[in-house]
Amino acid sequence: METQAFAKMKRLKLLQLDNVKFKGDFKDFPKRLRWLRWHGFCMQSFPVAFDINELVVLDMRNSKLKQVWKDRQCLPNLKILNLNHSHSLLKTPTFSGLPSLEKLMLKDCINLVEVDQSIGELKMLTFLNLKDCTSLRHLPRTIGSLISLEELILSGCSRLDDVPRELHNMESLKVLNLDETAIYQSRLGLHWLLLKRNKGLGFSWASLPGSLVNLSLESCKLSNDVMPNDLCNLASLKSLNLSRNPIHYLPESLKNLTKLDELLLTSCTELQMIPKLPVLHNVFACILISGGNSSFQGYRAILPCFFSSTRSVNIFGCEKLTEVEDVFKLEPIENFEAEEICWCKRQQQAVFFLA
Repeated sequence: METQAFAKMKRLKLLQLDNVKFKGDFKDFPKRLRWLRWHGFCMQSFPVAFDINELVVLDMRNSKLKQVWKDRQCLPNLKILNLNHSHSLLKTPTFSGLPSLEKLMLKDCINLVEVDQSIGELKMLTFLNLKDCTSLRHLPRTIGSLISLEELILSGCSRLDDVPRELHNMESLKVLNLDETAIYQSRLGLHWLLLKRNKGLGFSWASLPGSLVNLSLESCKLSNDVMPNDLCNLASLKSLNLSRNPIHYLPESLKNLTKLDELLLTSCTELQMIPKLPVLHNVFACILISGGNSSFQGYRAILPCFFSSTRSVNIFGCEKLTEVEDVFKLEPIENFEAEEICWCKRQQQAVFFLA
């Protein structure tokens, strides 16, 4: 397609160009565009002559970009930049000319190795997605300057072994997803999340912002050697995902997370014990799944204190579990007595799934 075909569209504000190849100069292209969607963009960098100064949304998913633009771009109105699935992208653009950016999507940019340190200048940024950026090893320390960031997704960054301790400065951060990262396989990674042992106090996640509402650490190879005893600084936490980690027990301080609604322990095959959590009156979904041949005797201690408020408890793969103290005990059916189910009548909201 010839670029000249758009020369007279002076008032054009929305343009969708999926997998389109152009011939010609972009100097006469519409200059009042607000939204540009160009999936499958085939050039290695954005055309210099293309005036996108008034853009609010730039959607370049599945592009062939190696660098977004060669020189610093000043886009004062840009709020959304989507570069998802741009497999050739090596580094992010310079962000100093994007003062209004609110959402930055870099999901599945598998060759991305560098996030420009100017990202710290994005004071309006609320959402950052780096999921499955498998070549990314480090983040700049300036990321801690993202004072408006509410959601940070780093899941699937399998080589990411170091996250800046400055993360603690993100006072607005509510969702942090670190699933399948390498932070617990590296001593470097521990420094941002954990404090070294001091005076027998154990570990602390003091580097995490207290504003966190959702914390996901699934498949991080998290063991009790690095699992902190002190979780008190996460007082706002509503959802905690520790699934698929080789932990044997959970810290006693978990009972202090009074706002916790959801505790996910899917396929924690080494889990043996969970402390009693009498303070967690707001638990609505506690999914405890143990695989393999684990007998998970810790259920005897934990389940009774949940049932006064829990609506659903799912137990899968606990082949040897026959009794939960004060809740139920499996007996041969010939010994069944009607009186044994009187407790169930009082627990009308409780639902049990045993497999």
